[in-house]
Amino acid sequence: MNEKHYEVVIVGGGISGAALFYELAKYSTAKNICMLEKYEALATLNSKGTSNSQTIHVGDIETNYTLDKAKITKRTAKMIEKFCLQYGLEDKIMFKHQKMALGVGEEEVQFIKDRYESFKELFPYLELYSKEDLKELEPKLVWADKEQTIERPEPIVAMGAKGEYTTVDFGAMTEELAKAGQAADESKTTDIFYNSEVEEIEEIGDKY
Repeated sequence: MNEKHYEVVIVGGGISGAALFYELAKYSTAKNICMLEKYEALATLNSKGTSNSQTIHVGDIETNYTLDKAKITKRTAKMIEKFCLQYGLEDKIMFKHQKMALGVGEEEVQFIKDRYESFKELFPYLELYSKEDLKELEPKLVWADKEQTIERPEPIVAMGAKGEYTTVDFGAMTEELAKAGQAADESKTTDIFYNSEVEEIEEIGDKY
């Protein structure tokens, strides 16, 4: 290890580190790339399945996102989808689920309707669901009783989508990115070291 020098040293083998490792290995001119992980495996902390919601935040139904932020988020989120499709990982580590943002009451309903009008050009697959639609899609949101005889009096509307990729196992994707990075170009050195905590980085010429 001490005798190996690299053009790029990536510290940390989570989803971000592995994504950078893959991008550099497949698309850059760097010939010597190294990823260091201080634990015994990749994605043991924040990227692990038990540490986050595993949601692909595209920006379509995230009501705290502005349209400008959604444009940026969509581009980067689609990179997740494209990678998984490229390597045949759909329905293995990436999945489709129904998703929606709900508005209850006059103020929220108007907010959702306005947002739908603003966002539908950027996300053409978005749908606006009326209370009647929601009786079929998510009946528990509409009915106040188990017997479904008493309807909630408030106005309710939702915007959402069906058939879109919504979730990914980021831990598994981290491993797939690392594997694809090491297989991307046989002429490159793409090393991954585990149980390797960084104590010091020294620059020697144009390598580290």
